[in-house]
Amino acid sequence: MKGVDLSSNNTYDIAVNPDGFDFFLIKTTEGTTFVNPDAAKWIAQCKVHNRKYGIYHFYRGKGLSEAEFFIRNSVTVGYHHTAGNIIPFNDVETVGAGDASGIATFRDAVTKAWGCACGFYSYDAYILEHKYPAEFAKTMPLWFSNPSGLSVPSPWTKAAIVQTHVGAPLDIDVSTLAGVVIAPPKPLWVIHANDNVIGHTRHPKLWEIAHPRRFARKNRHQLGFRRV
Repeated sequence: MKGVDLSSNNTYDIAVNPDGFDFFLIKTTEGTTFVNPDAAKWIAQCKVHNRKYGIYHFYRGKGLSEAEFFIRNSVTVGYHHTAGNIIPFNDVETVGAGDASGIATFRDAVTKAWGCACGFYSYDAYILEHKYPAEFAKTMPLWFSNPSGLSVPSPWTKAAIVQTHVGAPLDIDVSTLAGVVIAPPKPLWVIHANDNVIGHTRHPKLWEIAHPRRFARKNRHQLGFRRV
């Protein structure tokens, strides 16, 4: 799939889609103060014209406060996480904002809010400089800015989306692992323990049968289900 990422630096008519892009990655927020003024228009166009899309946040290093700002304002501009669209991403490339702990906190808040993975965007030198833990590659699909054709940096071994062109007139992206970044249908129930989402299921009784030891400690761990 070939796509494009759009921020307030771009102009593009998603409704017409003259370049025939298969997907759109829309910047909704940055830091804790900026909301993209074009995001609502683009999201509305994607919905009306059945375009595949996802959203992303430009990260400034403030962990939970940025995640909450991203979640709240993305909903305000019309975002609703649905099956068949692309998971949300965190754009991490600012000097001084690469701390792993804050990024993990951001990721966990987004996953809890929308019940899906939160992807990670950056470029080769930035990733290598920060020496991210192996669990980042397991939990955050990589959107890799790589117009020069470099190797995917450790700890990742594959990129789910590759940004092949940066700059005017548009940033172009290619999804090499579409199944990783396209959200599957949501199950009917969320499994939670102590207010943390620990899984999903379509049938609570079957999940209980499959995990009897967890339910034996149900009261202590406050384990249960809620509809989504």
